[in-house]
Amino acid sequence: MQETIVEATTDASCISAARTDAFARMTIGQRTYDIAEAADGTQLLFRTECEEKWMRLEHTRDDGWTKIAGEIVRSDPDVMDHFLSTHLVRIDGQFDEMGEVSFDLLGRDVRLRYDTSGLFVRVADEWVQADNFNGEAMPLRGRARCHAALLRTDAMQSDQMSPAMREWSGRIARGARVIPVL
Repeated sequence: MQETIVEATTDASCISAARTDAFARMTIGQRTYDIAEAADGTQLLFRTECEEKWMRLEHTRDDGWTKIAGEIVRSDPDVMDHFLSTHLVRIDGQFDEMGEVSFDLLGRDVRLRYDTSGLFVRVADEWVQADNFNGEAMPLRGRARCHAALLRTDAMQSDQMSPAMREWSGRIARGARVIPVL
């Protein structure tokens, strides 16, 4: 099965070859991904069934399917949102009111702050702006806005959150199913 890939993009994680062949299909939960080999033969690529862009993977076949699946889980924003929905527990504060909202995420302290200058997320003891409300504000409210702020600021990739994400994505990845594309 040969698929067309979109023209080159500015996103360095996307591959910009003209055509590529999926050699495997991976299912993780309810999501299905096509897996292909890059033209150089050393790197793997993936995409969801509905996407045209292929994303590069750091892991190779030598690392095994569980590591590959874990990397895919961590890079999928929909899966990340699901992770936050099931693991982010509000401790104190109100979602859409000025002030600070504190959460527990697998035993880690996570804080969001709303003030007149925007929405901030505390990442590794530093406040990072997620939204400045300048007319391009996140259209979301409540819990969904908190999730988007954590994803937008890369807080989930911080040294503080990364170990928890790796553990969780590894558990999810163990349930991946891989079938060849013939």
